[in-house]
Amino acid sequence: MRRPGLVMGALLALSCGGSLATSEGSSMDGGSGDAAFADPCRPAGARICAPEQGCAALGAACPGAGCTNVDTLAGGATPDGVCWSDLADLGDVACASCDDGQSCIRRGSVLRCVPNEVCHAFWALGIRNVCTYADKHVYDDRLLPPEPTSCPATTVPGSGVLCGGACASCRPDQAQRCVGRSPDHPVGICEPLNPQSDVLDPATYPTCSIVSGQYVRSCEGSWVCGVFYSDAPTDTVIAKQYGLCMQLDACTNLANSLPGGFGCYGAQATLVAGR
Repeated sequence: MRRPGLVMGALLALSCGGSLATSEGSSMDGGSGDAAFADPCRPAGARICAPEQGCAALGAACPGAGCTNVDTLAGGATPDGVCWSDLADLGDVACASCDDGQSCIRRGSVLRCVPNEVCHAFWALGIRNVCTYADKHVYDDRLLPPEPTSCPATTVPGSGVLCGGACASCRPDQAQRCVGRSPDHPVGICEPLNPQSDVLDPATYPTCSIVSGQYVRSCEGSWVCGVFYSDAPTDTVIAKQYGLCMQLDACTNLANSLPGGFGCYGAQATLVAGR
């Protein structure tokens, strides 16, 4: 599996935030191909500022937070940015909760959700190592797979385990987003909610973060931390920082059924199910 080089020590410094962006106006599922957008400086309606690549610095033309703060996954600064006010959610949703059709981009010290087309545009402009897919695997411009036409035999469609295509939608008592669908995880998962969650506010969804084998943010009670699997160490470091809290039986179900793999981490931040 091709992976751009990353500085592992700097990856450990990534921290988790909270936010979400939609892909309104997107023209395809993202990935390679000139048809993804007509203007590489304005993918899916979101303006990019990258003066060295021909995308103008916007200055006051981009209100609010401005067109700023795209850094490398390893923590390095870039002169490039996204006009966050162009995004429906203002670029405020954390990478743990990206919906189908979204990837993650490093905004300052955290990974935020953006339309897949934004990451494809940065890649096409030659700006690499700033994005991950929704499963937190380092972005390398592979196409997202089509929605699944069949659901794994271990899963009942609509049961609130897997989602997208033939796996149907998530249950009403779950976050109404299908998380993690990507080239290495072609089926999404339903994001759990707890009693404190506001379905309209992703910042309230129960998430977890593991850094250097210890919890930075743990799950409440007996819930475990669910993490998308990768055999690439850099992907694993990032994925553990943007995990989803869920009940052990739900996590074990995912570990047994999700194509591409899933792991469940217990109270000591050690693997208790899956891989």
